[in-house]
Amino acid sequence: MPKNKTSYSEKWVKETPYIKKSTKGDHFAFCIRCRVDVDISNKGIGDVKAHAGTLKHQRNERSVNSSLEIDR
Repeated sequence: MPKNKTSYSEKWVKETPYIKKSTKGDHFAFCIRCRVDVDISNKGIGDVKAHAGTLKHQRNERSVNSSLEIDR
């Protein structure tokens, strides 16, 4: 029996403002920082948080935060 896949939810943006709906479909979220689609079909927001823990995402997040501090 196939397992139900998790679909994107707009309410996740409050908790993870670096994502938005992906053009790849309901089972993906788009990371604005990394410019990649994250497959959320297994764990949903857990998949997004796992992506946020990657080295690539952390570097991009620091870069954005540094740029925001310079603009002030």
